[in-house]
Amino acid sequence: MKLLLIYLLVLPISCAFGLTCHKCSSTKSWEDCDSASRSSTKSCTVSDAVCYKVHYFTKDKTINQYTKSCGPKSYCEKEANPSCKTHLGESECEIKCCEENMCNAGSVTVSGIIVAASAFVAMVLLKK
Repeated sequence: MKLLLIYLLVLPISCAFGLTCHKCSSTKSWEDCDSASRSSTKSCTVSDAVCYKVHYFTKDKTINQYTKSCGPKSYCEKEANPSCKTHLGESECEIKCCEENMCNAGSVTVSGIIVAASAFVAMVLLKK
């Protein structure tokens, strides 16, 4: 229990030094991107304000690119994201950005629930 309290106290300090995001790339699927052989954790630079997920694909579905990483807030715009700049005919680029550590793994709602649950557990432990 003390280890959990230390973790909860140190977590805000680690956030001040930059984001940590999931990093992966695949031409097959999100599941393939998340596989152990393709996925890693990236310690982002201080100038990287967001974690992002990008799905770039051509309209005829012959090209798919799934990417997770971190970057500046401008990467949330199709025109600035390097994964979206590969225009090979008619294409789409779907971007999801978030601003919490490891938030590009799942939905932002889920990570918000985890933070709220962690805060509740810490509050209960501190009252004991």
